Amino acid sequence: MRRPHRLTYWTLGLVPGLATVVLGAGLVWLRGSLPDLDGTHRLAGLAAAVEVLRDADGIVTIRAGGELDAARALGYVHAQDRLWQMDFMRRTGAGRLSEVVGPETLGFDRLMRGLGLYRLAEASLDHLTPEVRALLETRLAELRWQLRALNRQRAGSGDRPMARTQGASRPTANQSSSSRIEARIQRILALLAKRGIEIR
Repeated sequence: MRRPHRLTYWTLGLVPGLATVVLGAGLVWLRGSLPDLDGTHRLAGLAAAVEVLRDADGIVTIRAGGELDAARALGYVHAQDRLWQMDFMRRTGAGRLSEVVGPETLGFDRLMRGLGLYRLAEASLDHLTPEVRALLETRLAELRWQLRALNRQRAGSGDRPMARTQGASRPTANQSSSSRIEARIQRILALLAKRGIEIR
């Protein structure tokens, strides 16, 4: 009978160890991509303090003294949580999904362009009251500011730009930031498992 080679034992130990390191690095990377939900952030343009609360499921409640302050805080929250989703939905409505997904969605893009939903949405802006338009523009201004700050950060400017909020983005009393992150990671892992991707 032939004895197993030492290299085989070494390889059997290396593969699980390497997989653990890769998984750990992936989880660290995922945590780094999540927004900072704790503490106080300064936002320019607020008339008064705004409070942003999140429940255990990440559902946001905004408490503000006025509608414009609430709209600016909503833009801030959307920049934290919804940039990818908003871009995806904008591309879907405009019939431009194939730009990021590939040729598989060309038929769907043609359908959406034929329906003209994006053109209708743009045309509806002319019929908004000045008050509603001001709310939308305030939210959009904050979204754009946060997106520029994110782009500067990713470009490696060296300094992490501060988001601009007066007020707080506080976790609920029974849920810390790290437990919310863990819950998000568990939901991501569950979604991957549903698609047949198992990470151990």
